[in-house]
Amino acid sequence: MGKLLAGAGKACISPSKAIIDELYSLEPNSYTGIYKDVYVRCVALSDGTEKFLIFSIEMNFFPAQRRFRDLLQKELGVHPDAVMLGNTHNHQMARATDPAEQPPGGPPFESKPQRLREINEELIQFFHSRALQAAREAIANLVPAKMGYASGTSYINASRD
Repeated sequence: MGKLLAGAGKACISPSKAIIDELYSLEPNSYTGIYKDVYVRCVALSDGTEKFLIFSIEMNFFPAQRRFRDLLQKELGVHPDAVMLGNTHNHQMARATDPAEQPPGGPPFESKPQRLREINEELIQFFHSRALQAAREAIANLVPAKMGYASGTSYINASRD
C-alpha cells in the first residue's frame, strides 16, 4: 500500500474596503460593507509524487476556473485534472465572472461599464492569488495521513457566530 500525505490551508478572500466602496459607488445598493470575512480553503493530498487539490470557497462559484487550473499547473505543477473546485455555502459578496466562462442567457459582459470590468479582473486576480496562497500552505503542511470513516453528528456551519 502506498503512502498518503494530507495537508490543509486557508486564506481570507474578503475584498478590501476600497473595492467595496468603489463597487457601491458604481452599483448603488449592491454592496454595503463586510460583516464577516470570507475564506477559501484547500486540502492537498499526495502520494509523495503526484498532488491532488480540493478547494472550497465561501461564495456561490469559483471564478475563472480554467484560468485558475492553468495557474496551479504553472505555479505548483498540479495537473488541471487533479484539482477539484467547489463551494461550501454562499455569502453575498463581490463576485467576479470570467467573460470566457459566462453562462449563456445573461447580459453581455461587454455591456458593463469599463471600470466594473476592470474591478472584475482585479477581483479574479485577487481570488486566484489567495487560493494559490491556500494551496501553497496546504502543500507545505503535508504530513502522513490515514483514511477511514466514522459516523456521528456534524455541526459544520450550524452557526458561524
